[in-house]
Amino acid sequence: MRVALLSFGFSTSSIPLAKYLSMLGHTVDYFYLMNSGCLNHFTINLSKFDFSNGFIPKEKMPEIIGNPLFSYIDNLNDFNIYIYSRQRRYFYLDCYISMLKLSKVINKNTYDVLHIVGQNREFVFLHRLISLPTVFTFHEIADKTVPGHTGKNALIKFISRKRNNIIFHSENLKNKYFDSFKTKNTGIYVIKFGLFETYRLYETQIPEEPNTILFYGIINPYKGLEYLVDAFKLIKKEIPDIKLIIAGRGNIYFDKKDLEDSQIELINRSISEEELVILNKRAAVVVCPYTSASQSGIPVTSFIFCKPIIATNIMGLSEYIIDGYNGFLVPPKDSVSLAKKIIVLLRDKLLFNKTKNNIVKMNAEGSDVWLEIAKQTEKIYKNEINAGYRKV
Repeated sequence: MRVALLSFGFSTSSIPLAKYLSMLGHTVDYFYLMNSGCLNHFTINLSKFDFSNGFIPKEKMPEIIGNPLFSYIDNLNDFNIYIYSRQRRYFYLDCYISMLKLSKVINKNTYDVLHIVGQNREFVFLHRLISLPTVFTFHEIADKTVPGHTGKNALIKFISRKRNNIIFHSENLKNKYFDSFKTKNTGIYVIKFGLFETYRLYETQIPEEPNTILFYGIINPYKGLEYLVDAFKLIKKEIPDIKLIIAGRGNIYFDKKDLEDSQIELINRSISEEELVILNKRAAVVVCPYTSASQSGIPVTSFIFCKPIIATNIMGLSEYIIDGYNGFLVPPKDSVSLAKKIIVLLRDKLLFNKTKNNIVKMNAEGSDVWLEIAKQTEKIYKNEINAGYRKV
């Protein structure tokens, strides 16, 4: 099968998928999209380069993505980076022209199926311009009750009225999709993430810091950071040398005075992929105190570094964290329970090491998991192809 896999962001999940589809014997061309207003993505950073819109020249690729990633993707048929214009003033015209140029490249190749990863609204143009079976993967559905989020669902709403097959990464997100849209899709599937193994390509040697807990990611109210901060105050009474690292961009939506503590390290900005690796290696435990979640890449990132995760028992997290095996689940909005579980895990070295060893096993089985993910995805491609392409 000849596959075009196109992704805007989400490189940590889409690049392994492309790799393992290739390992099944498929011919895979990978297209990574970046808009001219945001050239600093995880894995691929073009902010230090001066490229015009369009495809990055092949001879420049080694300089951009480096030898470790090149070795990782050496079984792909082709790897492309495409920059497109997204100026606010001429948004629709710029997007249409950019997607038109991209569609001509995709249409002239004899692909059996196109797989689009991401929910950017410019893909509406691409869908209309490409005449071949297309599968979509959506990572998030915006909350339509939040001002400014309406436009973020433009592609999802458009595709919900089509016959295309759709993939989500959690049952929670699939349920949210059904609650938000009247769907006509041929098939709607859930395929969970595999471990984000491209993070292993960073070989930085950083020692683990005992009694250090880590929260990372974009800071939003639903992430429940204030409950972790309250739990931290309780933990200090039992573990005086405890340290909390908070890393990620976003507004601190609660009293900032709560963070004025010499044992709290606040990095309130975007963090690079290499920094993310360093922070995970430094931490003993990762905490996700979310009050809600559609799905999250935090568990399958931190598991790469064999870090136990303590998280709230909500859908989107509980699908990845097995309580008592690779981490622990506590009730949401419960700082006391969160503090108690962190204290137990850090003090009980037998429990801590047992949990880490279980995650080591998960890493050993990681390739088998990704091969199974690729096989599941392959079946969805076949369903899309067999259903026949229908512009309805």
